Amino acid sequence: MSNTVPTTPRGVSNTPCITPPGVPGAPSPLPSPELARAFAAFAACLHLTRAAIEAEAAVETLGSDPSVMRFADAAADAWARADEAFWAFRFGGNAPSDLSEAAWVFLLLFEDDGDDLARLSQRGGGIRYRAQVCARSPLPGERVLAEPLHAAANLLEEMIWIALADHTARTGQEEPWTDWGL
Repeated sequence: MSNTVPTTPRGVSNTPCITPPGVPGAPSPLPSPELARAFAAFAACLHLTRAAIEAEAAVETLGSDPSVMRFADAAADAWARADEAFWAFRFGGNAPSDLSEAAWVFLLLFEDDGDDLARLSQRGGGIRYRAQVCARSPLPGERVLAEPLHAAANLLEEMIWIALADHTARTGQEEPWTDWGL
């Protein structure tokens, strides 16, 4: 560790030397360009997912009229674009692990048939908890993760409620679990 000072005789234990922001040589409070690109890609994934939810909601309000099937195709295409974006983000290799994990939960939710909603909601609760931890962190690298993780947790929660309503409508029974973790 090059940025350390010894705190015991003969330097047995090193304590990091934190340089205050603004001092020459201090780490920048702004994210690196690579991290900024990862945030932009993750925000695009969330935006595509939001667009897919809205497209599907528009189709549901139109009913089953055959003349509006092109809107159903547009909704399916929107879901496919969101799915592809999350796959590319998840396996792109340069995303922070917390955002990559959130992308993985979205991918699992996209493929879920309603049977694993309790488990997915617990994972969404874990993402929300991680967002809260990052928001309280003294490390600038973690603090910048709080906002995208919180946005992901909110969207996951909304999607799980929608999936639960769809599952209830399809099967006619509500899920017995109520403690979702979100």
